[in-house]
Amino acid sequence: MHLVNRSAAVFSLLAVFTCAPAKTTDTGPVFPADCPAYTPWDYGFNYDVRPEFTTRDGIQVDPSGQKISPELVDRLTEEVEQCLEETFGNPPKIPAHLLEPSVCQTERNGDTFPLPIRRDCIAVKVPDNWSWSKKDSHQQVLADKTSAQGCIDKGLCQTAEDCDCRWRAGIQGRVIVTTPSFYIYKDALIRLITGCGNPWGTPEFARCATPTTAPDSMGDKN
Repeated sequence: MHLVNRSAAVFSLLAVFTCAPAKTTDTGPVFPADCPAYTPWDYGFNYDVRPEFTTRDGIQVDPSGQKISPELVDRLTEEVEQCLEETFGNPPKIPAHLLEPSVCQTERNGDTFPLPIRRDCIAVKVPDNWSWSKKDSHQQVLADKTSAQGCIDKGLCQTAEDCDCRWRAGIQGRVIVTTPSFYIYKDALIRLITGCGNPWGTPEFARCATPTTAPDSMGDKN
């Protein structure tokens, strides 16, 4: 009898923590019709997004066959949401002096943005064609190139000819595209949710975008 009860308890725990299969179509993830109008920043990505699971909080994830922790995705998203609420309130209001340096798209949202984050209205893609940066062997980069000026500004190279500047995370529609480390995941999530294109332009946003994973981690642990 005790063995039966323990088995039932174990099954109950597994039922709680096991991720559900994601709902997809031939064209990618499925989102509800009442999703907020998040800002569709154009990174020039063109990834095939086929979510393999949905996290406990409701985020669809396409790990491209890699071992990615659902708990990690939920934790980072929760940290961003809590930080934004602590900084800007709920409903949030971005102070006027932060709008320009943070490159906020006020024509879309004014000085606010939707909170809480609708987990069922975003997805995550972790491509399997990422690589280690040639300039910093501890940094993971996507296959997609970006402007050399960003890497020059960070001191990673001196000239455009010397740069092989690549994204570490970005946005494709409602999908956050990131390397397995999720090192810059918060940056991309903030841009999508708030409509502000430079989370590093002010200390208030930068605090919420600061990474809480290691740049060389593999995404398989929370």
